[in-house]
Amino acid sequence: MRARILRALAAVAFAVAAAGSAYAQTVKQYALEDLGVAESAALPVPKPNNSIGSSKSKFFYSAMASVQASVETIVAFYRRELPKRDMTEDASVARITANDATLKFASREGPVTLKVTHKDGRSNIEVTVSQKAKAEAFGMMPKAGYVKILFGNIEEAPGEITIGGKTFKVKAGERAENANTSPSIEMKPGKHAFTVQLHGRPAQKDEHQFNAGEIWSILIGPGGGLPLPMYQSGD
Repeated sequence: MRARILRALAAVAFAVAAAGSAYAQTVKQYALEDLGVAESAALPVPKPNNSIGSSKSKFFYSAMASVQASVETIVAFYRRELPKRDMTEDASVARITANDATLKFASREGPVTLKVTHKDGRSNIEVTVSQKAKAEAFGMMPKAGYVKILFGNIEEAPGEITIGGKTFKVKAGERAENANTSPSIEMKPGKHAFTVQLHGRPAQKDEHQFNAGEIWSILIGPGGGLPLPMYQSGD
C-alpha cells in the first residue's frame, strides 16, 4: 500500500513539473530588439512587461519588473541602457547563468546592482541604486566591515531595544533618520537577536540578518521590532 501511495505521489509531482515546463515553453519570449524602455523610480525597465514596481528608502531606490524574456536578453538590455545614464559596469564581477544573473555598475550616486531570476518563462528584475555619496554626506556610513543600526519608535510611549548586550532607550516618535541624534550601534555583520520592551507589555524577541556595509533601522511598533533597510551595499 505504502509503495503504491509513493508511486502515485511521484506521478503527481512529475505531472505538475511537466505542466509547469510546458507552460513556460508556451510563454512568448521577447528578443532584445522587441524591448523598448519604460521608467520606474527614474530607472529603465523593459517594455512590454507583465508588471513594474519600485521601492525607496533614505539611501537607496529600486525598480522592479517582470518581463517575458530570457536572462541573456535582460542582461543585454541593461548593458545597453545603463551606460546611457553614466553607469559603468564592472564586468569582472558579473555572474550570468540561464536562470539568474547579478551585475554591478558604478554611478555618481554609488553602486548599482542588477539582479535577474528566471522562472516559468519570465525574468524578474530588480535594479538598485545605493546612494553611498548621500549616506557619506549625512555621516551615516558604517566603518569598514560593520553594519550600522539606528533605533526608532512609532509608538506613543518610550521603549527599549536590547541588542549585542547593550540596551538603548528610544523615545516615542523617534524617526531613526540621523545617527547623530538617534540611538544607534555599529556591529559586526551576522544574524543578531534583539529584544523590544515597552512599558506594560511583555518583552518581544526577534532576530535578523545584517550584512556588512549596510545601514538599517529597527522601529518599535505594535508587533515588536521591525528591521527596515536604509542603505543596501548590493553584495
